[in-house]
Amino acid sequence: MRAKSLRVRRTKLRCSQYAVAKIAGISRNRLSLIECNYVTATGEELEKLQIALNEIEEGIRKSPFFKRGLNA
Repeated sequence: MRAKSLRVRRTKLRCSQYAVAKIAGISRNRLSLIECNYVTATGEELEKLQIALNEIEEGIRKSPFFKRGLNA
């Protein structure tokens, strides 16, 4: 996953950098630097970020608000 696709996916999920970083176990500042392409994420960081985004997406899908179409 590249930095640009990471940011696109995060914003599509309407999720803050803080929330994704907290779930992934990295700092919000580090996530910002990765998304802006100022630093290159390690393989471990990318894996953690993918897992975090997957967990967020799964949580949204299970939400009763998603079923009503409010998260569409």
